Amino acid sequence: MSYATEIAGTTMSSLGRYTDEGVPVEVMLLDLQLVRLASLATDLNYLLHTSLKGQTRRDNLSSFLSAYYQRFSQVLGAGGCAVPFSLQDLTPETAIKDEPYEVLKTALLSRLESSITTRLQELLLKEELGNEKPSDLLRRMKKLFVDKSGETWRPPLQCPNSVRARSRRRVSRRRSRTTREATLASSPSRSRNAPRKETTTRRLLSELTLIFQRKTGCYFTSYIVKCDPRRIKVLQDFTYIGFQKELVFYQQLVHELQLQLQDAGQTPLKVPRCFYTSFEENREVIFLEDLGPKGFKMSDRKVGVDAAHTKLILEELAGLHAASYLLKAKIPDLNKKYPILNLDWLTYADNARRSTQGLFSDVMDTASKLLHHIGGYEGAVAWLDKNKLRAAELIENELRSVPPFDVLCHGDCWINNVLFRYADEGVPVEVMLLDLQLVRLASLATDLNYLLHTSLKGQTRRDNLSSFLSAYYQRFSQVLAAGGSAVPFSLQDLTQEYKNHLTYGLITGLLAVVFGLRGEEGLNDSDGKADLQDKRKDHLIRAMTNQPNIRDKLVFLIDEMIENGIIT
Repeated sequence: MSYATEIAGTTMSSLGRYTDEGVPVEVMLLDLQLVRLASLATDLNYLLHTSLKGQTRRDNLSSFLSAYYQRFSQVLGAGGCAVPFSLQDLTPETAIKDEPYEVLKTALLSRLESSITTRLQELLLKEELGNEKPSDLLRRMKKLFVDKSGETWRPPLQCPNSVRARSRRRVSRRRSRTTREATLASSPSRSRNAPRKETTTRRLLSELTLIFQRKTGCYFTSYIVKCDPRRIKVLQDFTYIGFQKELVFYQQLVHELQLQLQDAGQTPLKVPRCFYTSFEENREVIFLEDLGPKGFKMSDRKVGVDAAHTKLILEELAGLHAASYLLKAKIPDLNKKYPILNLDWLTYADNARRSTQGLFSDVMDTASKLLHHIGGYEGAVAWLDKNKLRAAELIENELRSVPPFDVLCHGDCWINNVLFRYADEGVPVEVMLLDLQLVRLASLATDLNYLLHTSLKGQTRRDNLSSFLSAYYQRFSQVLAAGGSAVPFSLQDLTQEYKNHLTYGLITGLLAVVFGLRGEEGLNDSDGKADLQDKRKDHLIRAMTNQPNIRDKLVFLIDEMIENGIIT
């Protein structure tokens, strides 16, 4: 007789010894890396739901529990200890209660090497760059996922067939973010004949439904799964760092921020609950709460948000900013504790400045051509043509942290990254902030300008600016006062800081306009560069003609910047 490895689904943590007839007679337990104090039912559920066929589990559950209980009682009896529960007590303890996610997690992401995960977290949370380049940190992070043979380490992503099939069907019926491509990391590759947009703006986001059964019937729950953050090739490193930022936010930062609000007796930040994160390169994944069943919806970005929606967002941003202000009072060097916050548009890689310059220079050049076509904006065209050469410098100036306005900013708070819940009358009553991939330490005015210049009609912004800033200031002051901290600036100071960063509002507003017009260009990169640029220009002009609301948004934005002396 000899020992052989028993492999069943995700279970490779035991060895069985067999008779010559193949009957198992002895077992050895391996890999005690996750020992913990917890209910014995967690071990039973883990084993029975990862290593058995469903029919085997169902047909033999009573005998399985009886065998376990008999051995448990035998050991306690031999040790002179009374058994603290009956077999009847054990049975409901092993039933799935309100934790269907645990079953899904163990089936989808069986085991990650703890040493790799721990080291990567240390890099993200504790490593200081010193005189090294940002790419050195990135290279060390990626190196963790390469074994001695040079092969990429990939733990198996195993998913029950019924869940995988159900999840793929759900992709085509997403309730909210229907404009974004969604698929599981384990789903088949897309067709080579797919539209070009699918390969250049890929953002893998799925609504995954888990079906589970209780004695009272069949139930389901759902999760939002984000994976593979890379989209546009030129920004591959940027989106990779952005995904790592979001991992750090959900693993560490959000808990520290929530603690500040809890201690101050304030409502917690409105962000989705995070259930699980994985660092594996090219298969990064975040399991988030699905807000759809709670009634949260996305607004139409082509229409923009009105004053009521905007005030909800601003009040939530104020809570985020104020909580970070309280946290910074306890941890002044927040960027040293979380060095990944230092990686941004100009520092995420060795070529970051060049890539960022190219991106925003192209946006400003496109806006210049659109204004030239509209006519009557010769001064603005000249300003854009001149300043597009220093686009990276403009971004750098705007993102500098200057007390007392430097806080932890969302970084990407616009209409596509918020969800709303409504009363029966259609009035927005609650907001959720999404996509914390660009969190950074910067002036709070960058978040305000970003939101107001990317997500609102110009007239809405102009008519309500004072009330918007007042609503933000009121909530910011409320949180700081509850946390025992004095408000470091007045409403007038806030208004002036907002105006000081109007250039950031201009640049990000132009970004929203240009990308809103581009949509699905359907252009062929095999064309010559000059031909491609001419076709793109013609496409954008036609798109602007067909979408007068975006044309009006551009014109109002430029007029506003001229009035405030930004464009001269």
